[in-house]
Amino acid sequence: MEPKKARKESEARLVCEFCNAQAARQVRLNHTFGSGAKMIVVANVETIVCDNCGQRYVEGEALETLNRILANPDTYARQQMIPVADFALV
Repeated sequence: MEPKKARKESEARLVCEFCNAQAARQVRLNHTFGSGAKMIVVANVETIVCDNCGQRYVEGEALETLNRILANPDTYARQQMIPVADFALV
């Protein structure tokens, strides 16, 4: 796990849709959908993260783009080999 980056004092906080605290921020995260041969990783998704309740969600144009990618993964995704560790075997 990477250490948290220091937040800039001027960084605007958003109101979280789940807890209504003004503690959310927009970041780019990787999201994984499906499993096995049907798994897809969508990188650099604009995601809202709340530092108060911990909720993470995608909204607006980013959500529309994400849904378009998931509806047509063969159009937008490229095949890439990734190592997978099985937690239960450690």
